[in-house]
Amino acid sequence: MKNLKNKIAVVTGAASGIGRSLAMQFLNQGATVIACDINEAGLASLKSQTQNSDKLFIHTVDTGSKEQIASFAKNVLEKFNYIDILINNAGISIGPYQFEQIKIEDYERIIDINLWGVIRTSKHFLPALISRPEAAIVNISSVFGLFGVPAQVPYCTTKYAVRGFSETLRTELSESAVAITTVHPGGIKTGIVTNGIFYDDTREELGKKFEEMAISTPEYAAKTIIEGIKAKKKRVFIGPDAHLIYFFSRVWPSALEWVAKRRLKKMS
Repeated sequence: MKNLKNKIAVVTGAASGIGRSLAMQFLNQGATVIACDINEAGLASLKSQTQNSDKLFIHTVDTGSKEQIASFAKNVLEKFNYIDILINNAGISIGPYQFEQIKIEDYERIIDINLWGVIRTSKHFLPALISRPEAAIVNISSVFGLFGVPAQVPYCTTKYAVRGFSETLRTELSESAVAITTVHPGGIKTGIVTNGIFYDDTREELGKKFEEMAISTPEYAAKTIIEGIKAKKKRVFIGPDAHLIYFFSRVWPSALEWVAKRRLKKMS
């Protein structure tokens, strides 16, 4: 997919962070963008700050709700008949908390958004994508889908699962025109921590610490993902930290465990 002009892209989690930057860069390259998020105010802000707002369509959607995803996909396909690109970006974090501290309903909520959201949108939009001469599904995993991070059991569970889902679906669709890309961002300066689930008053403090440690910007992440779409890359690693983590996860995983524990102490 060398050119995004006149392509139709669905971006979940588009009100902020990587999703917002993707929506804006798609628009700047001539694509039509269907942006969804649970954050209605964030979507309205995206709309107001976009020069090509006539090509941006916003929908308030809870991607943790199977009913809302089904309705969203139905409305999109009734209006446009097809899409060319699906970006499964919406996600939520928690903590850091130990496994025994996490409420089961919060574990379920994270799985509903981070994993079931990816599966359900892919299921609803896949027939339309397959009908196109070329198409792409991009699923945002994480470096937390490469190695297990203490005090992040639910998040790691979903990001490993997104990785497995994507790689298996890629094999199934290898004879089709649909390219599947799995994205593993390193530390990105987004509100993923601040907007997560907390049981105490450490939200702002930990959000600030995370942003200080994060290496890459959402704009850089979006640019890297779009380059990956155009090149039909199977995997995209964002930031030098992501490349290092991928390397060590393969050759020296015990070193990653040591680093993860040190980082957790700094965040605590």
